[in-house]
Amino acid sequence: MLAALAEYLPPHPDRAVRDRALLAFVQACDRYEEDGGRPIVLDWYLSVPDRESADARYLAAFWEAALGDHELTAQALRTLRSWILTAGRDRQSEVALVSLLPALTGTPANEQRVAHLLRTLRDSDEDTTGVAARLLTTVA
Repeated sequence: MLAALAEYLPPHPDRAVRDRALLAFVQACDRYEEDGGRPIVLDWYLSVPDRESADARYLAAFWEAALGDHELTAQALRTLRSWILTAGRDRQSEVALVSLLPALTGTPANEQRVAHLLRTLRDSDEDTTGVAARLLTTVA
């Protein structure tokens, strides 16, 4: 499915289809199997055996496009924030983000966005999270 939708990521004559594909992607990334669990898309990424596979590259491409889209940047960053907070309580999620974050910060603007998120992330106790500091080393 990612491969078919990825055709709409580059500048595409049908901007509306691209916008809908990106919105659907961000909404899918915000879904959890259960409260307190791992996001479904992140869980899927953990099951991808090769981080250099086409599927892994498509996932990173979708993230890059969503983070760089002026209408979706804030929503994408909120979703990524929730993934990072999940990684704070789930070691496997952190492992996945260690390989994913550098792949989705391919542009200087996205690198700045993600680095800023990681530097300013607070948990419910208004403390910075240790996982954010560790993940920051992968992008900065």
